[in-house]
Amino acid sequence: MGNGSSTGGGRGRRRDMIPEAGEDKEWTFLSTFERQYGSSTHPFFYTCRFPEALKIGDEERKFVFIYLHSPADRHFTPAFCKHTLSSDRVVQYLDDNFVTWGALADRGEGRQMAKTLLRPGTFPCCAVVAPAAGEDMTVLQQMEGPMSPEKLVEILRRTVEDHGLAFGHERAKERKRSKARAKEEEKLREDKEKEKLKKKKGQQYY
Repeated sequence: MGNGSSTGGGRGRRRDMIPEAGEDKEWTFLSTFERQYGSSTHPFFYTCRFPEALKIGDEERKFVFIYLHSPADRHFTPAFCKHTLSSDRVVQYLDDNFVTWGALADRGEGRQMAKTLLRPGTFPCCAVVAPAAGEDMTVLQQMEGPMSPEKLVEILRRTVEDHGLAFGHERAKERKRSKARAKEEEKLREDKEKEKLKKKKGQQYY
């Protein structure tokens, strides 16, 4: 444990995520995970479509932690799920600081994500993403292979420290732009109303 790899550190990757048609229901991952490793201790996984998880992250001003689960992997995944992802330290840190979302790597949104966004070379595979405009996102960090609880928390904490402030600034800029657009739209409506009143007054003189 502890020799997993991670990529990230400033240069986010952005790609559109298009959910695969006819995907399995959102709770399939959670039921599979709990059937294999139990339901007593694990992070709070949001059982929703991925775009909804991004929306929740945006609203709560949190990054989204993605876990791609490969039931077929017998090398590193069982130990990672039992000893790392289910450790009290990791569970508490994820629940306090992230919106955690999981998917099966061989079906539905998880398969689409594995093919087009993360493209993992090995499992387990985790990633930290920041919500961006619309349903787009920025991948801030990607981790693959075996990893101790201490190492995972260290990478997560460093990612939050490195990108959290910039993420907050970006959201603040977006809110400022939204307010500016709203004010502009309101001004246009007022101008139209004034123009209507002028026309009505002009018609009254005829």
